[in-house]
Amino acid sequence: MNYALPDTVIEPPTSRNTTVPKLVEKKLVESHQVVARTGRIRTDAMETTYTIAGMHCDHCVAHVKAEVGKIPGVTGTQLSLSNGVLRVESDAPIDFAAIQAAVEDAGEEYSVVG
Repeated sequence: MNYALPDTVIEPPTSRNTTVPKLVEKKLVESHQVVARTGRIRTDAMETTYTIAGMHCDHCVAHVKAEVGKIPGVTGTQLSLSNGVLRVESDAPIDFAAIQAAVEDAGEEYSVVG
């Protein structure tokens, strides 16, 4: 028996150490239909990357993520303090002005630089 995913066929496991769910998860991650860390199914998800300046601590990161997360259509955020990279997952394109406004609402010292 074969297991079908959109545009993908997974052959049954050939090893006792591999299970069907593991093979399905691997194929979904490879095809970018699942976010690997969370296992969430992606459906027409988009990811946009920005660079944020002005953050100095984890508290800063939390403020920026909270404000960006309030934007309608945003389904997830990841923000690195070390390099300032903000990844925004959404189900539709998010207007840059909305991202910029949310970052500035998080604190006057924060800005989108790229």
